[in-house]
Amino acid sequence: AKSSMVNQNTAVTVRYLQLNGRPALQLATPAGAALRTLVLPDYVAFAFNAAATAPTAWPAPTAGDLFTCDSQGRTLSASGTQVGAIQVVSLTHKGMVDAVGYAEVRPRLRYDVQVYPLWTVGVAKRTF
Repeated sequence: AKSSMVNQNTAVTVRYLQLNGRPALQLATPAGAALRTLVLPDYVAFAFNAAATAPTAWPAPTAGDLFTCDSQGRTLSASGTQVGAIQVVSLTHKGMVDAVGYAEVRPRLRYDVQVYPLWTVGVAKRTF
């Protein structure tokens, strides 16, 4: 998002959506023009700020804006205010959140994508 913000000379929003039943993340301009879309396999499960949440109780994501990297490199929430703490988007296999149709998968792993108040992104591998 940050490199797209610099290249486009405008804020860039990260959105969550479903494309043909599969989870996707999309980078878009404030006018809504899609810059890049990453479609993930259908066995991926998302959770937002779920670090302290039991795996079987992860919140179901809804389509919409997640974060914006503004033109000054700050991370803004979907409501447009600057975030004051690290935001986390967790990714894992549906079998680790007891989704219907999947056997329980071991070892139980998830990847936490961490977005910092000044736009920096990191990934941490977690066992739960």
